[in-house]
Amino acid sequence: MRYLTLLALWWTGAAGAETARECLARALALAAEGRTAEAAGQAELATVLDPQLADAWYNLGALRHAQGRAEEARAAFERVLQLPGPQADARHALGLILEQEGHHSEAAAEFRKALAEAPAHRQAQLNLAISLAAQGRREEALRWIGRVLARHADWAEAHYRQGRILERAGRAAEAEASYRSAARLSPDLADAHYRLGKRLEERGELEESIAAYRRAAAADPANATFGYALARALRKAGREADAARQTAALRAALAAQKQKTAAQDANRAGVFLAGRGDLAGAAARFREAAALDPALADAPYNLGGVLLRLGQETEAIAAFQQAVALQPDFADAYAALAAALEDAGRYPEAAAAWEQVLRLRPASLDALYRAAGVCAALQDHACVARRLTAATARDPQNAEAFFNLGVALALEGGEVGRARAALERALALKPDYPGARAALDALAAPRR
Repeated sequence: MRYLTLLALWWTGAAGAETARECLARALALAAEGRTAEAAGQAELATVLDPQLADAWYNLGALRHAQGRAEEARAAFERVLQLPGPQADARHALGLILEQEGHHSEAAAEFRKALAEAPAHRQAQLNLAISLAAQGRREEALRWIGRVLARHADWAEAHYRQGRILERAGRAAEAEASYRSAARLSPDLADAHYRLGKRLEERGELEESIAAYRRAAAADPANATFGYALARALRKAGREADAARQTAALRAALAAQKQKTAAQDANRAGVFLAGRGDLAGAAARFREAAALDPALADAPYNLGGVLLRLGQETEAIAAFQQAVALQPDFADAYAALAAALEDAGRYPEAAAAWEQVLRLRPASLDALYRAAGVCAALQDHACVARRLTAATARDPQNAEAFFNLGVALALEGGEVGRARAALERALALKPDYPGARAALDALAAPRR
């Protein structure tokens, strides 16, 4: 599989973009920890704070691509192309999306553009070779991979891709040599071990084939093809007991997968019924999906939405809580939970839920304003001020937000200057804003 990599910060751009760079640095740190959803939220916030920061757009695209959100990734990479600075990585990323969509010639064109700017871009070279091979241009593809391996002889993926092209060209012995190199260089490259095992099995070298298939299955246990190949080779080698155990394990895994598929089908049926207004029927299907696959977070999330429409608020909240427990980066479920808790008057819990939404979507103005409203209900003026300070930085034309920020700062105490500035901004945006002039006069009045 080919991946996009996150780029380290270039530390260039407008002098006033430090806050955006801080968000981007947090995004990179979170991505390194595997916290992709949170990282994407921070990268998105960086693009809001500094729309000219190309690093932020590229890394947002890479993170959205990692989440499987191809259209959002494409839009982010295209934004990079509209900004000054290096564009080879963005070109390569767009080419990879096109390649994955089956648009091989268009992908090759993007890879060539990337290489025109950065001739040593090894991933663009390799992916150009893959695109060319997909178009039947195998010799040209092999020449490109040869260039890559001349400079990166220890790159397992390039050896594997060379093997695939050679195999399709009928050059089996050379393909086997490439698979051996890939498998030696990367014990976790399951496909290389599988292809090597297949070649060995075809030649009757069953024990070596079994060893290769075992390595493939160990590297990717979910791939049934590897498991069945191992069982087949074991049977050919006369190891019936081992083959039977392997087959039984595979059947159990496939049964579990079948149950998960049934759960997804039930969940989709529930969505369809809810759209037609059959809320009771939808709730039944969502419960069925949850029973079939207790790890499917979409089922309790969708159930919660239906229960709210049925007026079963307490049960809906419990369903949303179950969804976020199953999937801690489920931003939509946290938002639904926060809104339901807020409507139920459970403000401390709502505040905590909105905090989780902002952890995942720090650029969300709606979440900032809703969180500020909950803080106001709790009379936590410092919290209101913090949320509205962040909101007004991203929504500088919102007179109401500035007015409420000024009031919160005034109530907090010790922030008279900032309160006055916020109220003055509200009046500048809307000279007849109700209460703003009176609030300013109250700030100016001597305290008794």
